[in-house]
Amino acid sequence: MDHYLWRVSPEMEDIKFAWILWSIWKGRNNKLFSNLHIDLRGTLQLEETESLLCAEHKL
Repeated sequence: MDHYLWRVSPEMEDIKFAWILWSIWKGRNNKLFSNLHIDLRGTLQLEETESLLCAEHKL
């Protein structure tokens, strides 16, 4: 996991980084408690979708 985080650019908004971490945490919980496995790429795609939906909802 650490090898993905070093790629984060300094220009990345804090909120985007928070969404990524939140999605990784949710993926971990799904794996542990629901035995659902989503690979990291799928987790990041889900994060992007959820963050866009949240941004649209706030407008």
